[in-house]
Amino acid sequence: MVPGHRSRQVVLVTTGNARLEDCLRSLPGMRLRTIAPAQYRDDLATDALVFDGFVPDAPPPAPALLFHPRAVSWLPAMSREVSAISVTDWDRDSVLTDGVAWHDLRIRRATLRSVEHATVSAADGALIATGRAKAPWIAVGFSPQDSNLILQTGFPVFVGNALNWLSDADPPVVRGIGTVHVPVANAVVNDGSGGRVISRSTPDGTVFDAARPDVYTVHSGARQVKVVANMLDPRVADINHSRFADRPAPEKTRPAVMRQPAAPWTVLLIFGLVILLLEWVAYTRRIII
Repeated sequence: MVPGHRSRQVVLVTTGNARLEDCLRSLPGMRLRTIAPAQYRDDLATDALVFDGFVPDAPPPAPALLFHPRAVSWLPAMSREVSAISVTDWDRDSVLTDGVAWHDLRIRRATLRSVEHATVSAADGALIATGRAKAPWIAVGFSPQDSNLILQTGFPVFVGNALNWLSDADPPVVRGIGTVHVPVANAVVNDGSGGRVISRSTPDGTVFDAARPDVYTVHSGARQVKVVANMLDPRVADINHSRFADRPAPEKTRPAVMRQPAAPWTVLLIFGLVILLLEWVAYTRRIII
């Protein structure tokens, strides 16, 4: 976890997963409590929940990280179960994917989900998706022990990133110009000047069109997400950029020399040279002056 964060209470709900439990205990600032699924209650007092192969029928009141959850109404629909798969793509702008070698991940068995914006995806659907019910959630479509992620140094990095994301679920996000998806359901979108931006709701969030570089605000109830659209693109942020930049540069012209009146000594010098020249001509031609 990020240094300086307060100690956080996390409840792990599992039938037994020593490696996941050890991973959680290794994270700094963690106070872990492990319970069996039968002990889970909707009124548990905790900062975050980690569900291992179990998911409650009703959305939990606290932020939740779910490993291989079954189908429930408050999560996106499952597309299908797959086996022997690998990652095809991931969201490189998400803090959830930092520090993990996703291209090396191999999974024996996973459940893919149908979402519009996947954090990590396989060929036919989302392996990792995010959203919000009563609180933010992260759904991982496989169990740690069903993949080689549990053997990688990136495993505690991912779990730490996930818990930090759940605690600070709405940091500013950077997106390019065009269609933007934000996992905030039934949200209203405003541009930097406060104007309303047309948006539409999806099963797992809100989609709007960022037509120009700006800082957009996506809000629903008390929840608010800032979306920075293309502000870090040097092609847009370059204040010296001009539509005339691609034209050939005009030939340089020499600055005009300002004529100054001749100084008196210059006139006398020229006069003396003229006299000498006349004397030389008279001498060589034997002209008597």
